[in-house]
Amino acid sequence: MDLKIRIPSLQKEITAKKGDVLSDVLQKSGIPLSAYCGRRGLCGKCEVKILEGNIPELTESEARFFSGKAEAQDHRLACLFNVEEHLTLLIPETSLLPEAKILTTGIRADTTP
Repeated sequence: MDLKIRIPSLQKEITAKKGDVLSDVLQKSGIPLSAYCGRRGLCGKCEVKILEGNIPELTESEARFFSGKAEAQDHRLACLFNVEEHLTLLIPETSLLPEAKILTTGIRADTTP
């Protein structure tokens, strides 16, 4: 059964299978989620806020980032989060890779031999 993941701030709805790792699902769906540590829960860059859905207990790695903070209640690291049911998420701007800029102006160079 496909599970729905809604991301209202990005106007997206994607699907996942039960047990899929959330960061993998987001990235495969074209969402530029930060994952600098190779999805090992070390950098905290893939933080998401769970708006609707079951929120599991903090893992040991997540506790380093959220322990004692208000975010501990509903924020999790996408790389350590297994999708188990339908979800609604907020992905903070700080968890998204910046959009690449393409140079559109400059000095034109002669490239003929």
